[in-house]
Amino acid sequence: MIATIFQALGFHTVGRTLIASVLLMFVAAMANGQLIQTPALPVEEGKLVKFWLDEAWDKGIENNDKSVQVYEAAAPKDSNVNLAYAVNRLQHNRTSEALAVAESAKAADPKNLDAIILLIWLKVLQDDFDVALIEMQTFADTVKKTKFDRDKLDVAYRRLGRLLGYVNGPVAGQCNPDILLRTTERLNEGLDDRQRKILTDQSDAVIARYEQLLKDLSQEVHDSIVQNEAADKASKAALEKQNNVLETQTDQIQKQRNALELEGEQKISAVAQKLPPLEAQLQNVILEMDALRSQIQYNQSIVLFGQNNLQGSLLANNFNRFQLQQNYLLLNNLRSNANAIANAIAVEQSRINQIRAAYNAQLQRLNKDIKKSTNLQRRNTNKLVKIAEGPEPDAGKVKALNNRTSALRIYDPLPLEQYRVDFQRQLP
Repeated sequence: MIATIFQALGFHTVGRTLIASVLLMFVAAMANGQLIQTPALPVEEGKLVKFWLDEAWDKGIENNDKSVQVYEAAAPKDSNVNLAYAVNRLQHNRTSEALAVAESAKAADPKNLDAIILLIWLKVLQDDFDVALIEMQTFADTVKKTKFDRDKLDVAYRRLGRLLGYVNGPVAGQCNPDILLRTTERLNEGLDDRQRKILTDQSDAVIARYEQLLKDLSQEVHDSIVQNEAADKASKAALEKQNNVLETQTDQIQKQRNALELEGEQKISAVAQKLPPLEAQLQNVILEMDALRSQIQYNQSIVLFGQNNLQGSLLANNFNRFQLQQNYLLLNNLRSNANAIANAIAVEQSRINQIRAAYNAQLQRLNKDIKKSTNLQRRNTNKLVKIAEGPEPDAGKVKALNNRTSALRIYDPLPLEQYRVDFQRQLP
């Protein structure tokens, strides 16, 4: 069945020699290994362990996807097969998947101490401390009810001791104290002095390392505060000096701006003084033109009347026509005069606009300089206010203090390669 699964998924089938040589029982107990028990592994499913811990072991998307496909297709029920796949999941940084598989391994065999220990470690890794402590009680009950080789339990007590030290030290206060107390009591019940010492020594070692890390990293944070205080003093002096220079510079620019603005207003005023006389002349010409138009209308009516009146004097009619022509000529002259005055006004107005535009461009540059100087002063002042609040520690040091004193892997790194080797040693 397993060979069929590999073929269906497009993998090379494991050689007949390997399949035939997978033992029903792993051979001897593993000295200095991670596996507590000698796992019973079904022959047909044995090559799954080889695949996950050998062929698909190296990290990568392809190996990860193949591992998942094989597991989902095979759907193994054996506790140790699931345990091997959980190790594969951790190798590929799939912690949540590893937890789910470890739970399946324990469900398949509640007496599988390796599954229980791995499950406890994963629960602690995910900060599920109370559940992890209850699982420790489950481990104690299983050991008490079932006969195990006491020497093989040393690796379990070393890990549990480190986890207890972790709960009592780096993450102290994050679990229920009653559960922690009961768990500690249950783990110590029935232990001989040697294993009790293993449990205690490992716990004490974690706490001691935590305290030393806390001390070292706290000193680094303190040192960064001292360094930042000295840097703040130097920055304060530099910022205050720069602000004084900027203030003087801003005052000078402001005075220059005010003088330039006054000069521009004076030049505009000098040109603008020419406008009222021109505008008055233009108004007078317009009034003359209006009066002349009225006269032309009158002349036109007289001429028209003379043409229709046969009794009228020819001399009078000719005079009226002459008057009408003279008024038209005069009106044209007035129009020319009005256009000349209007052009003169436009020229002066254009000069005013040019002066205003030239001075506005200079004023805008000065305003920009003032704004730039003011903004820099404001930023410097904000920095000075922050410096006045006191030196702050280096953010990286604080982050290291938080991360490097609370991460489980600092105190109990899970030896995946050792798990892998422990399984592989049982395969020819």
